[in-house]
Amino acid sequence: MRRLRRFLLFILMLVGVPQLEEGWQSTLTASPATPPSDAEWTGEVTPDGTRDLWLRNRLPAGDARYLVFRAYVSELELFAGDEKFYAFRDATKQGKLTLHVATLPRGAAGKHIYVRVPHARDRVLFGR
Repeated sequence: MRRLRRFLLFILMLVGVPQLEEGWQSTLTASPATPPSDAEWTGEVTPDGTRDLWLRNRLPAGDARYLVFRAYVSELELFAGDEKFYAFRDATKQGKLTLHVATLPRGAAGKHIYVRVPHARDRVLFGR
C-alpha cells in the first residue's frame, strides 16, 4: 500500500500538481455555503469549534490538474473561486491522516482556492 501511494504521488507530480506552501490566509465565519467575500483574512486564526475555518491561497498560473494534500479532519470542502469542486465527509477519519487527491476544475489557474473546515476545533495546516 505504501509503495502504491508513493507511485501515485509521483505520477500526480508529473501531470501537474501546484505547490502551495506559502501565502495562506485564514478566517472564521458563521456557516456560509460559499467562500466569504467580506471576511477579514489574516495569517492565522485559532479555531473555536463553533465557527467554520476558511483558508485561502491563489493557485499559480499554469495547467495544474490536481490538488494533492493530507488532512486530519473528518470534513472539508474545496472551492476554486465560488465553485465547489471537492467535498470530503467521513466521521471515522477525525484525527487520522488522510490523503486527498482533488481534480481541479478547468479555468482554476490564477483563482483563489478556498478550504472550508466546518466547526473546526483544532488548528489546520494546509499546503505543507
